[in-house]
Amino acid sequence: RIPNKYGVGWSVVTFPFYLVADGLASAGRHLGWWAWANDGFNPVDQISIQTGHALLTLLALWLAMRVLRCGLGAEAPVEIGVLAVWAASPLLYCQTSNLSMSHGTHFLV
Repeated sequence: RIPNKYGVGWSVVTFPFYLVADGLASAGRHLGWWAWANDGFNPVDQISIQTGHALLTLLALWLAMRVLRCGLGAEAPVEIGVLAVWAASPLLYCQTSNLSMSHGTHFLV
């Protein structure tokens, strides 16, 4: 057995997006639009997975605003606080340069 220091969380969260991409890639190949293999590296897979992770990170930011708004009251400027956390954390990099990293998902959990 080869030791692995990484958990399975990223794979479990990515699986639904991979299933969507797999269906789209198969449908496109069946319709003759492209000849890409279902290997996880074609453009459909990459776009689906990265878009899914970006949406998960946006969901995490929205949930953080909701929690803060419930705890602090409706008048509090929670958007500024969440924006500051987003800009000061690796989320800024993970949402702009490397969407396939797991930081957005960690923020959601």
